Amino acid sequence: MITTAQVVEKILNRSPFMKEAIHEGLVNVSSLARKIHPEVEQMLQKSVRSGAIIMAINRLHIDKNFKYQNRLKAYISKLGDLILKTNLLIYTYASTKSLSKAQLALFNAIESDSEAFCTFSQGVSERTLLVNEHISEQVEKYFKEEVLLSKIEDLSSITIKLAQKSTEISGIYYYILKQLAWEDIPLVEVLSTTNEITLILENQYVEQSISLLMGMKRT
Repeated sequence: MITTAQVVEKILNRSPFMKEAIHEGLVNVSSLARKIHPEVEQMLQKSVRSGAIIMAINRLHIDKNFKYQNRLKAYISKLGDLILKTNLLIYTYASTKSLSKAQLALFNAIESDSEAFCTFSQGVSERTLLVNEHISEQVEKYFKEEVLLSKIEDLSSITIKLAQKSTEISGIYYYILKQLAWEDIPLVEVLSTTNEITLILENQYVEQSISLLMGMKRT
């Protein structure tokens, strides 16, 4: 027979890092109990007192969560160099049949330009180009017939070199982005490859973000 404690743990396990937040006193247990009360009763198919749910939350097993957190923090401390690029712009274009041709023309034009910087990400219905101001005129030249959805200027990027085996550790991106969110640092874009994550943000948040990321490595 399933118990109240088992149901509570099952519900909270669906929310990443909830146990950590509860243990660190970041969650109002009474409010959380009220929120999950209807679902607990539905799963148990009987009435349950709020006190029983609060008690179950306070008695959650946190050993596994702590072990995971220690592993994640050890990994974060081994993050590689932070690479900063400034004077960037983001262009977002609607996907069209001619878009790839325009993109190829741009790449051919800047291929031998050592000062040029350009990377892109492709979605279902749009494509984003991240470039430096040095080639902004060329972008607008080759893409002048395309549908420009947005253009954002005065940006910088911070690229974080990930340590080896990053794909074997869950929660890496969550951990980094959570710290930035807590400090109220908005991100314009996030790009990633297997061993790198690049944060695109407004120039005014660069110094604060670098300080925060360096602090995470020292934790």
